[in-house]
Amino acid sequence: MTNQSPVPVPVSVALIGFGLSGKYFHAPFLKVNPCYQITAVMQRHGEDSRAMFPQAALFRDFHELLRQANAELVIITTPNDTHFQLAMQALKAGKHVVVEKPVTLSTNEMAELMAYAEKNNQLLVPFHNRRFDSGFRTVQQMVQSSLIGEIVEAWLQFDRWRPQPRVHWRERALPGSGILYDLGPHLIDQALCLFGKPQAVTAYLGRQRPGAQVEDMFEIWLAYETLMVKLHAGMLVCDPTPRYLLRANGGAFVKYSDDPQEALLRQGHLPNNPYWGTEPPEAWGIMYKNPASAEAFPSLRGDYGLFYRQLYEAIRHQQKPPVTAMDGYHTIQLIELAMESHRSRQWLSLN
Repeated sequence: MTNQSPVPVPVSVALIGFGLSGKYFHAPFLKVNPCYQITAVMQRHGEDSRAMFPQAALFRDFHELLRQANAELVIITTPNDTHFQLAMQALKAGKHVVVEKPVTLSTNEMAELMAYAEKNNQLLVPFHNRRFDSGFRTVQQMVQSSLIGEIVEAWLQFDRWRPQPRVHWRERALPGSGILYDLGPHLIDQALCLFGKPQAVTAYLGRQRPGAQVEDMFEIWLAYETLMVKLHAGMLVCDPTPRYLLRANGGAFVKYSDDPQEALLRQGHLPNNPYWGTEPPEAWGIMYKNPASAEAFPSLRGDYGLFYRQLYEAIRHQQKPPVTAMDGYHTIQLIELAMESHRSRQWLSLN
Protein backbone atom coordinates (compact mmCIF):
# COMPACT_ATOMS: atom_id res chain seq x y z
CA MET A 1 0.00 0.00 0.00
CA THR A 2 1.54 3.30 -1.08
CA ASN A 3 1.23 6.57 0.78
CA GLN A 4 -0.26 9.25 -1.41
CA SER A 5 -0.29 12.94 -0.64
CA PRO A 6 -3.83 14.27 -0.20
CA VAL A 7 -5.18 16.12 -3.18
CA PRO A 8 -5.29 19.83 -2.29
CA VAL A 9 -8.73 21.40 -2.12
CA PRO A 10 -8.45 24.46 -4.39
CA VAL A 11 -9.25 27.90 -3.03
CA SER A 12 -11.90 29.60 -5.16
CA VAL A 13 -10.80 33.10 -6.16
CA ALA A 14 -12.39 36.31 -7.43
CA LEU A 15 -9.81 38.60 -9.04
CA ILE A 16 -10.82 42.26 -8.88
CA GLY A 17 -9.16 44.23 -11.63
CA PHE A 18 -7.22 43.06 -14.68
CA GLY A 19 -4.85 45.96 -15.29
CA LEU A 20 -1.08 45.88 -14.87
CA SER A 21 -1.13 44.36 -11.39
CA GLY A 22 -3.94 41.86 -11.85
CA LYS A 23 -2.83 40.73 -15.29
CA TYR A 24 0.91 40.36 -14.70
CA PHE A 25 1.58 40.03 -10.96
CA HIS A 26 -1.36 37.91 -9.82
CA ALA A 27 -3.06 36.06 -12.67
CA PRO A 28 -0.03 34.11 -13.98
CA PHE A 29 0.81 32.70 -10.55
CA LEU A 30 -2.79 31.76 -9.85
CA LYS A 31 -3.11 30.12 -13.26
CA VAL A 32 -0.17 27.75 -12.78
CA ASN A 33 -0.97 26.88 -9.16
CA PRO A 34 -3.45 23.97 -8.85
CA CYS A 35 -4.26 25.08 -5.31
CA TYR A 36 -6.33 27.96 -6.73
CA GLN A 37 -9.33 28.10 -9.02
CA ILE A 38 -10.31 31.45 -10.56
CA THR A 39 -14.10 31.46 -10.54
CA ALA A 40 -14.71 35.16 -11.21
CA VAL A 41 -12.95 38.23 -12.59
CA MET A 42 -14.15 41.82 -12.34
CA GLN A 43 -12.96 43.82 -15.33
CA ARG A 44 -14.49 47.23 -15.96
CA HIS A 45 -13.59 47.30 -19.63
CA GLY A 46 -12.55 44.68 -22.17
CA GLU A 47 -12.55 40.92 -21.92
CA ASP A 48 -8.88 39.96 -22.18
CA SER A 49 -9.11 38.09 -18.88
CA ARG A 50 -11.10 35.41 -20.71
CA ALA A 51 -7.97 34.35 -22.60
CA MET A 52 -6.30 33.35 -19.32
CA PHE A 53 -9.40 32.25 -17.40
CA PRO A 54 -12.04 31.15 -19.90
CA GLN A 55 -13.98 29.26 -17.22
CA ALA A 56 -14.31 32.31 -14.92
CA ALA A 57 -17.45 34.41 -14.78
CA LEU A 58 -16.80 37.98 -15.95
CA PHE A 59 -18.36 40.80 -13.92
CA ARG A 60 -18.46 44.57 -14.43
CA ASP A 61 -19.85 45.39 -10.98
CA PHE A 62 -18.26 44.52 -7.64
CA HIS A 63 -21.52 44.24 -5.70
CA GLU A 64 -22.93 41.86 -8.29
CA LEU A 65 -19.76 39.76 -8.07
CA LEU A 66 -20.04 39.49 -4.29
CA ARG A 67 -23.69 38.45 -4.59
CA GLN A 68 -23.23 35.88 -7.34
CA ALA A 69 -19.65 34.62 -7.49
CA ASN A 70 -18.48 31.48 -5.73
CA ALA A 71 -15.25 32.66 -4.10
CA GLU A 72 -13.50 32.14 -0.78
CA LEU A 73 -10.76 34.64 -1.58
CA VAL A 74 -11.08 38.11 -3.10
CA ILE A 75 -7.93 39.69 -4.57
CA ILE A 76 -8.14 43.49 -5.00
CA THR A 77 -5.87 45.08 -7.62
CA THR A 78 -7.81 48.28 -8.31
CA PRO A 79 -6.56 51.90 -7.85
CA ASN A 80 -5.28 52.74 -4.38
CA ASP A 81 -8.17 54.99 -3.32
CA THR A 82 -10.68 52.14 -3.80
CA HIS A 83 -8.88 49.57 -1.63
CA PHE A 84 -10.47 50.33 1.72
CA GLN A 85 -14.06 50.34 0.53
CA LEU A 86 -13.72 47.20 -1.59
CA ALA A 87 -11.76 45.31 1.08
CA MET A 88 -14.34 46.11 3.76
CA GLN A 89 -17.20 45.01 1.51
CA ALA A 90 -15.40 41.75 0.73
CA LEU A 91 -14.72 41.10 4.42
CA LYS A 92 -18.36 41.77 5.27
CA ALA A 93 -19.30 39.24 2.58
CA GLY A 94 -17.28 36.64 4.51
CA LYS A 95 -14.25 36.47 2.18
CA HIS A 96 -10.56 36.27 2.86
CA VAL A 97 -8.94 39.29 1.20
CA VAL A 98 -5.63 40.03 -0.53
CA VAL A 99 -5.08 43.71 -1.30
CA GLU A 100 -2.43 45.30 -3.49
CA LYS A 101 -0.10 47.68 -1.73
CA PRO A 102 -0.85 49.99 -0.08
CA VAL A 103 -3.81 48.25 1.53
CA THR A 104 -5.29 51.60 2.55
CA LEU A 105 -4.31 55.26 2.45
CA SER A 106 -4.23 55.71 6.23
CA THR A 107 -3.50 53.79 9.40
CA ASN A 108 -7.03 54.57 10.64
CA GLU A 109 -8.55 52.76 7.67
CA MET A 110 -6.08 49.89 8.03
CA ALA A 111 -6.90 49.50 11.72
CA GLU A 112 -10.60 49.32 10.89
CA LEU A 113 -10.06 46.54 8.37
CA MET A 114 -7.78 44.66 10.74
CA ALA A 115 -10.29 44.82 13.58
CA TYR A 116 -13.08 43.46 11.41
CA ALA A 117 -10.95 40.67 9.93
CA GLU A 118 -9.65 39.59 13.34
CA LYS A 119 -13.11 39.62 14.92
CA ASN A 120 -14.48 37.39 12.17
CA ASN A 121 -11.43 35.11 11.81
CA GLN A 122 -10.70 36.21 8.25
CA LEU A 123 -7.38 36.79 6.53
CA LEU A 124 -6.43 40.31 5.42
CA VAL A 125 -3.17 40.00 3.49
CA PRO A 126 -1.19 42.86 1.87
CA PHE A 127 0.39 41.95 -1.47
CA HIS A 128 4.01 42.95 -0.83
CA ASN A 129 5.47 40.89 -3.64
CA ARG A 130 8.90 42.56 -3.68
CA ARG A 131 9.80 40.44 -0.66
CA PHE A 132 10.18 37.69 -3.24
CA ASP A 133 12.54 39.51 -5.61
CA SER A 134 15.82 37.71 -6.30
CA GLY A 135 17.85 40.71 -5.16
CA PHE A 136 15.95 41.24 -1.93
CA ARG A 137 16.01 37.56 -1.01
CA THR A 138 19.79 37.64 -1.52
CA VAL A 139 20.20 40.79 0.58
CA GLN A 140 18.06 39.19 3.29
CA GLN A 141 20.36 36.16 3.25
CA MET A 142 23.38 38.48 3.49
CA VAL A 143 21.93 40.30 6.52
CA GLN A 144 20.70 37.21 8.37
CA SER A 145 23.94 35.27 7.87
CA SER A 146 26.21 38.17 8.94
CA LEU A 147 28.52 37.38 6.01
CA ILE A 148 29.89 40.91 6.06
CA GLY A 149 29.37 41.55 9.76
CA GLU A 150 27.04 44.01 11.42
CA ILE A 151 25.25 46.29 8.96
CA VAL A 152 25.78 49.98 9.67
CA GLU A 153 24.36 51.52 6.48
CA ALA A 154 21.86 50.30 3.87
CA TRP A 155 20.49 51.81 0.68
CA LEU A 156 17.37 50.43 -0.97
CA GLN A 157 16.53 52.15 -4.25
CA PHE A 158 13.81 51.78 -6.91
CA ASP A 159 14.60 54.18 -9.74
CA ARG A 160 13.27 54.68 -13.26
CA TRP A 161 13.99 56.77 -16.31
CA ARG A 162 10.62 58.27 -17.26
CA PRO A 163 11.19 61.94 -18.09
CA GLN A 164 7.61 62.56 -19.24
CA PRO A 165 4.71 62.16 -16.81
CA ARG A 166 2.19 59.57 -17.96
CA VAL A 167 -1.57 60.01 -18.35
CA HIS A 168 -2.36 57.53 -15.61
CA TRP A 169 -4.12 57.65 -12.23
CA ARG A 170 -0.81 57.00 -10.46
CA GLU A 171 0.49 60.35 -11.76
CA ARG A 172 -2.65 62.46 -11.37
CA ALA A 173 -3.54 64.64 -8.38
CA LEU A 174 -5.72 62.00 -6.74
CA PRO A 175 -5.78 60.43 -3.26
CA GLY A 176 -3.24 57.62 -3.07
CA SER A 177 -1.36 58.62 -6.22
CA GLY A 178 2.28 59.62 -6.52
CA ILE A 179 5.53 57.74 -6.16
CA LEU A 180 5.41 57.46 -2.35
CA TYR A 181 2.21 55.39 -2.47
CA ASP A 182 3.42 53.53 -5.58
CA LEU A 183 7.01 52.46 -4.90
CA GLY A 184 7.24 53.52 -1.27
CA PRO A 185 5.46 50.43 0.11
CA HIS A 186 7.97 48.14 -1.63
CA LEU A 187 11.03 49.83 -0.16
CA ILE A 188 9.51 50.44 3.28
CA ASP A 189 8.38 46.83 3.57
CA GLN A 190 11.82 45.59 2.54
CA ALA A 191 13.48 47.78 5.17
CA LEU A 192 11.08 46.57 7.85
CA CYS A 193 11.71 42.95 6.87
CA LEU A 194 15.46 43.41 7.09
CA PHE A 195 15.82 45.60 10.16
CA GLY A 196 12.47 45.98 11.96
CA LYS A 197 10.87 49.27 12.98
CA PRO A 198 13.24 52.25 13.16
CA GLN A 199 13.51 54.71 16.00
CA ALA A 200 12.95 57.80 13.84
CA VAL A 201 12.25 58.86 10.25
CA THR A 202 12.79 61.89 8.06
CA ALA A 203 11.87 62.37 4.41
CA TYR A 204 11.91 64.65 1.39
CA LEU A 205 9.26 64.42 -1.34
CA GLY A 206 9.87 66.19 -4.64
CA ARG A 207 8.38 66.99 -8.02
CA GLN A 208 11.28 66.96 -10.45
CA ARG A 209 9.63 66.70 -13.88
CA PRO A 210 7.93 69.65 -15.59
CA GLY A 211 4.18 69.12 -15.50
CA ALA A 212 4.24 66.60 -12.68
CA GLN A 213 0.96 66.75 -10.74
CA VAL A 214 2.21 64.64 -7.83
CA GLU A 215 5.48 63.75 -6.14
CA ASP A 216 7.77 61.86 -8.51
CA MET A 217 10.74 61.30 -6.18
CA PHE A 218 11.33 60.66 -2.53
CA GLU A 219 14.15 60.05 -0.13
CA ILE A 220 13.42 58.57 3.27
CA TRP A 221 15.96 58.07 6.04
CA LEU A 222 15.29 55.53 8.80
CA ALA A 223 17.37 55.81 11.97
CA TYR A 224 18.15 52.79 14.13
CA GLU A 225 20.44 52.55 17.15
CA THR A 226 23.58 51.70 15.13
CA LEU A 227 22.23 51.75 11.57
CA MET A 228 21.03 54.25 8.97
CA VAL A 229 18.81 53.14 6.07
CA LYS A 230 18.17 55.24 2.97
CA LEU A 231 15.15 54.58 0.75
CA HIS A 232 15.11 56.37 -2.61
CA ALA A 233 12.88 56.34 -5.67
CA GLY A 234 12.84 58.68 -8.64
CA MET A 235 11.70 59.02 -12.24
CA LEU A 236 14.73 60.92 -13.56
CA VAL A 237 17.46 58.37 -12.93
CA CYS A 238 19.20 57.30 -16.14
CA ASP A 239 22.60 56.58 -14.58
CA PRO A 240 23.44 53.19 -13.05
CA THR A 241 22.65 53.31 -9.36
CA PRO A 242 22.71 50.43 -6.89
CA ARG A 243 19.40 48.70 -6.29
CA TYR A 244 20.82 47.50 -2.98
CA LEU A 245 23.86 48.64 -1.01
CA LEU A 246 24.97 47.30 2.36
CA ARG A 247 27.95 48.58 4.34
CA ALA A 248 29.07 46.71 7.44
CA ASN A 249 31.96 46.39 9.86
CA GLY A 250 33.27 43.41 7.90
CA GLY A 251 32.75 44.48 4.30
CA ALA A 252 30.06 45.56 1.85
CA PHE A 253 27.58 44.26 -0.70
CA VAL A 254 26.30 46.06 -3.79
CA LYS A 255 23.82 44.94 -6.43
CA TYR A 256 22.77 46.90 -9.51
CA SER A 257 20.50 44.66 -11.55
CA ASP A 258 16.85 44.12 -10.76
CA ASP A 259 14.76 40.98 -10.44
CA PRO A 260 13.99 39.39 -13.85
CA GLN A 261 10.38 38.39 -13.14
CA GLU A 262 8.51 41.58 -14.08
CA ALA A 263 10.09 41.75 -17.54
CA LEU A 264 9.24 38.10 -18.21
CA LEU A 265 5.66 38.52 -17.00
CA ARG A 266 5.12 41.59 -19.20
CA GLN A 267 6.37 39.53 -22.16
CA GLY A 268 3.64 36.98 -21.48
CA HIS A 269 5.74 34.20 -19.94
CA LEU A 270 4.14 31.93 -17.37
CA PRO A 271 6.05 31.07 -14.17
CA ASN A 272 5.88 27.33 -14.79
CA ASN A 273 9.48 26.20 -15.12
CA PRO A 274 12.06 25.31 -12.43
CA TYR A 275 14.42 28.10 -13.53
CA TRP A 276 11.84 30.87 -13.07
CA GLY A 277 13.36 33.94 -11.43
CA THR A 278 16.95 32.73 -11.83
CA GLU A 279 19.50 35.44 -12.51
CA PRO A 280 22.50 34.98 -14.83
CA PRO A 281 25.93 35.37 -13.18
CA GLU A 282 26.44 38.79 -14.74
CA ALA A 283 23.45 40.06 -12.73
CA TRP A 284 24.76 38.89 -9.36
CA GLY A 285 25.79 41.33 -6.67
CA ILE A 286 29.36 41.93 -5.52
CA MET A 287 30.59 41.24 -2.00
CA TYR A 288 33.62 43.08 -0.65
CA LYS A 289 35.62 41.98 2.39
CA ASN A 290 38.12 44.81 1.87
CA PRO A 291 38.60 47.55 -0.76
CA ALA A 292 40.81 45.31 -2.91
CA SER A 293 38.50 42.30 -2.98
CA ALA A 294 35.43 41.90 -5.19
CA GLU A 295 33.61 38.57 -5.20
CA ALA A 296 30.49 37.81 -7.24
CA PHE A 297 27.81 36.57 -4.84
CA PRO A 298 25.16 34.23 -6.37
CA SER A 299 21.60 35.53 -6.25
CA LEU A 300 18.81 33.49 -4.77
CA ARG A 301 15.98 32.71 -7.16
CA GLY A 302 13.15 35.22 -7.27
CA ASP A 303 9.66 33.77 -7.03
CA TYR A 304 6.46 35.76 -6.55
CA GLY A 305 4.68 32.40 -6.56
CA LEU A 306 5.94 31.87 -3.01
CA PHE A 307 3.34 34.40 -1.89
CA TYR A 308 0.45 32.28 -3.11
CA ARG A 309 1.95 29.00 -1.96
CA GLN A 310 2.30 30.38 1.55
CA LEU A 311 -1.15 31.97 1.38
CA TYR A 312 -2.71 28.58 0.59
CA GLU A 313 -1.14 27.13 3.72
CA ALA A 314 -2.56 30.04 5.72
CA ILE A 315 -6.07 29.52 4.34
CA ARG A 316 -6.21 25.73 4.48
CA HIS A 317 -3.87 24.90 7.36
CA GLN A 318 -3.88 28.05 9.54
CA GLN A 319 -0.21 28.77 8.94
CA LYS A 320 1.21 32.29 9.09
CA PRO A 321 0.35 34.28 5.92
CA PRO A 322 3.19 35.46 3.67
CA VAL A 323 2.55 39.05 4.76
CA THR A 324 0.59 39.96 7.88
CA ALA A 325 -1.96 42.72 8.19
CA MET A 326 0.27 44.31 10.82
CA ASP A 327 3.09 44.42 8.25
CA GLY A 328 0.76 46.45 6.05
CA TYR A 329 -0.14 48.72 8.95
CA HIS A 330 3.50 49.48 9.74
CA THR A 331 4.16 50.27 6.06
CA ILE A 332 1.30 52.78 5.95
CA GLN A 333 2.43 54.24 9.27
CA LEU A 334 5.84 55.03 7.80
CA ILE A 335 4.23 56.56 4.70
CA GLU A 336 2.22 58.87 6.96
CA LEU A 337 5.30 59.78 8.98
CA ALA A 338 7.30 60.44 5.80
CA MET A 339 4.64 62.88 4.58
CA GLU A 340 4.49 64.62 7.96
CA SER A 341 8.29 64.79 8.15
CA HIS A 342 8.42 66.42 4.72
CA ARG A 343 5.82 69.00 5.78
CA SER A 344 7.50 69.77 9.10
CA ARG A 345 11.09 69.45 7.86
CA GLN A 346 12.14 67.44 10.92
CA TRP A 347 12.90 63.97 12.22
CA LEU A 348 9.89 62.19 13.71
CA SER A 349 10.03 59.51 16.38
CA LEU A 350 8.11 56.26 16.04
CA ASN A 351 7.52 56.22 19.77
